[in-house]
Amino acid sequence: MSGYSGTLLLTILAAMLAAVPACIVGLYECSSYNGRTSCLQQSQICDSTKDCHWNDDEKGCEDIPDISMYCAGASPKDGYYKGRSITCHCYISTSGKHKGEALWLQNDVPVSEPRDKITLRSNESDKNEGYECKGKSGYGKYNAGTALKPKFAYFDQVSPTLSPTLLTICSEVSDSNIMDAPNLVTCKVPKANVNPPPQFSFYSNKTMLGEPRAALETDTDYFQVLQAPGAEKGGIVDVSCHVTNTKFDDLKQEISKSITLRKPPPQPPIIEISGQTFQGTSSINIATLSQNFTGSLTCRVEGGFPEPRIASLSCGDNIGYSEANTGTVRFQNTEVTRAMDQVDCSCLAEHLSGCYDNSETTVKLKVKFLRSEEQKQENGSKITSIILPVVLIVIIAALLIVIVILILRQRKQEGTRAERMQLNDDVKA
Repeated sequence: MSGYSGTLLLTILAAMLAAVPACIVGLYECSSYNGRTSCLQQSQICDSTKDCHWNDDEKGCEDIPDISMYCAGASPKDGYYKGRSITCHCYISTSGKHKGEALWLQNDVPVSEPRDKITLRSNESDKNEGYECKGKSGYGKYNAGTALKPKFAYFDQVSPTLSPTLLTICSEVSDSNIMDAPNLVTCKVPKANVNPPPQFSFYSNKTMLGEPRAALETDTDYFQVLQAPGAEKGGIVDVSCHVTNTKFDDLKQEISKSITLRKPPPQPPIIEISGQTFQGTSSINIATLSQNFTGSLTCRVEGGFPEPRIASLSCGDNIGYSEANTGTVRFQNTEVTRAMDQVDCSCLAEHLSGCYDNSETTVKLKVKFLRSEEQKQENGSKITSIILPVVLIVIIAALLIVIVILILRQRKQEGTRAERMQLNDDVKA
């Protein structure tokens, strides 16, 4: 082979190598003619999917085996594997002239035996990086391989918490700042027990309250909040919290609780007497009664949960009887009624919430006397004003007469005594 031809061949081969990643296997074909032996060098180009080799026995291009990866269990969803761990196998799907092998490498270093199987765990995330399943030819060349970057979706058998179960509603409920709402309950699960962040759904009486909600989080927990229904009147409401894994909806936990909402009555107690009703402590609360009224004054409290109670009820010295949220003061006869003129009545209630601020109602009683009765009272007063001086005069006159009589009698006795003494003197003479 001439020098020019050899140079040309090398140039062509160099150009081909620059265009396609490859290796060259050199083969020589020799022949004899007219006593002369000549050898021609032939070349075989191996592309990047093959391994080229040359030894005394074999020369040529060898296929690097194709590989596949399989992880036991459910198929991944968005890159997440179900559960806390996975076992993955790397195996040959096709083979060439030399079978080679399939194996796992981590950061380009083959794993320890068995090299075709690995187990990765969720709590070892720092050790789960850099894994690749690759095929290796019999002469040591690897293919590009398939990388494994596992993520784990799990939800341990741990119950969420729902709290508090007792709420006191002292202020009006507003949607402006839900986190400050007085009827707020919180459902949460530890971060350590669920991944990725779950979604929360709330139910009451088997009816979903709003839409599913994405998790909020603290350093240790995933959580969501709910404004418990029934805050307007208070009461007991059953609430369920369902927490669901966002990748596999069969991974879920739930909890149900009865939530007690304590709420004070919205209005003061109601005092009712003789068809008149009053609320609050206004000075214009004046009840007018007939002098012959013999009914009852009642006090009751409406609304609130749990039921409020009457703490005290009285009209002056007349103490009422109360039971739960009602109370009564009785006016047994007209004498009692007449004695109640200008007397204040007070009804005081109380509630377990501790924030029943307008809990008292007062009313002043005004007894309306009949005209004849008023006149009798006036005449009686006039007679009394006349008789008293007359009686005093009579008594004084009687005393004077007695004194005069006593004086006259004494003088008469003294005169008789003097006459007797004179007579005795005359007889002696």
